[in-house]
Amino acid sequence: MTHMIIAGEAPQRELVQGLGGDAELVQQLEADGYSGVRFELAREQLWTYAVRALTGMMRNGSIAASSRAGIWANELKMLERDRDLRDQLALETVIAVDAWWFGEEALGLNAWDPAKGASLRTYFMGACLSSGFPNVLRSWRRKRLKSEAASARHLERIHDSADQSGLEAVILRAVVREVLAEATLVQKSICGLIYTQDLTHKEIGKVLGNRSAAAVGAQLNRLRTKVTRLVRIGVLDVPTEYLASAGAGSAVRGVN
Repeated sequence: MTHMIIAGEAPQRELVQGLGGDAELVQQLEADGYSGVRFELAREQLWTYAVRALTGMMRNGSIAASSRAGIWANELKMLERDRDLRDQLALETVIAVDAWWFGEEALGLNAWDPAKGASLRTYFMGACLSSGFPNVLRSWRRKRLKSEAASARHLERIHDSADQSGLEAVILRAVVREVLAEATLVQKSICGLIYTQDLTHKEIGKVLGNRSAAAVGAQLNRLRTKVTRLVRIGVLDVPTEYLASAGAGSAVRGVN
């Protein structure tokens, strides 16, 4: 069943009211056979609460301490900056937990014990933080790293390309090798996507784990600044025209 959450839209009745009324509500839901209007409304309210709570925790970084996800520092920055990514991971988390919490046997509802002092909201959030979000984050991370690695490999094979010939090819391949030696995996990935697929910053951000266009641009600026500095102090031997224009540098456009 598909559920729709409309931000800012208040439900007609607030069924999930906290520990005091939750026990009675669960009894009513059980009597209803965990189906019907009341069941779907309670389900929707828990969804809405959890999505808002999760996106807020991702935005302020508290998700790192509150969940068992083992979030990396760069991932926290991505979550802080990217609203679409927060919304995506929050919804995927709630959908994953919903499958067993409200499923045919309503395992989550049946496991809830008001005597332990946690409200339905708290108990549902606990499931989201302990199992739902960590699994969703790991899945997103695997896809992101796989995409980054694949894009980086594309760029690292540029020097074997037959698109250029003669002296131009020799110079271009040497430039690419020197630039790649100074680039991070993410920067290699971005440059690879620019070279192989001619994607915009926004499109690249979506491919590489829902980064924002600004984050992609910032990565390229850091690489360009680093390479330019190394050229100036003589560490890198990159002809100026390969940094200043796209001429021979469709391969190095990412750092222009």
